[in-house]
Amino acid sequence: MNTDIKKIAEKIYEARKENKTALSPADVSNLKIEEAYAINREVVKLAVKDGVKTAGFKIALGGETAQKKYNTDEPAYGYITSDLCYTSGSDIKLAENGDYKIECELAFVLGRDMIEMPKTIDELADSVAYIFPALELVDTARVSVENGASGFVLENSIFAGVIWGDRIAAVQETDMELTGMRLEINGKLRTSGIAFGVMGNPLNALMWIAQKRSEQGLNLKEGDIVLTGSFVPAEAVKPGDIVRASFYKLGDIVVNLV
Repeated sequence: MNTDIKKIAEKIYEARKENKTALSPADVSNLKIEEAYAINREVVKLAVKDGVKTAGFKIALGGETAQKKYNTDEPAYGYITSDLCYTSGSDIKLAENGDYKIECELAFVLGRDMIEMPKTIDELADSVAYIFPALELVDTARVSVENGASGFVLENSIFAGVIWGDRIAAVQETDMELTGMRLEINGKLRTSGIAFGVMGNPLNALMWIAQKRSEQGLNLKEGDIVLTGSFVPAEAVKPGDIVRASFYKLGDIVVNLV
């Protein structure tokens, strides 16, 4: 690993522990996307060395509009870390300087290592042990569209937390395009949508990250959890909000933001 990448990662990691930004916009704009991925991997390794565990990956920028916003033609991914995993009913403390949004997603748990890439969506579906619903918190406070996809990846694709649902299902028993959800904030309906909003089918998002990791000389592994992206555009939330998402046949997730 290039020593400069490791030094940049250390700088970022130390700054994040103090909730600060380590790099200037000029630093970020000069980074290539694969350099950003390499740096983020090193940042995650530093967190693991400090006792944090990784649970899997989150996918972002699945839609054409979001990709154009960050000047890219593909999605991006980040890491799910154990220090930011919660269960339904939790109270989650938000940072004062954050700019938070909530996303409604399906989480896929892999049933085997992705050493050989599946050739079809059906083969991919057979590689999934089960799915369950999730809410993802994202924080856009430290990203700028001027820094493009590299800046987005460098911020771990703006992952700020995930709230797990507690009802599981098999892919084969779930309509991967038409499964619906509705999102309420403080008792009022904010939005609703179907799984088709995730790249036409959440399995398409799972296929993308499997291929992307393979291109990077990495693989998805048995037990990895993959958040495939939001059914609907992210909704802004703030401290004091009570969020409830209801997924068809997959139950509800409730979270209190404090």
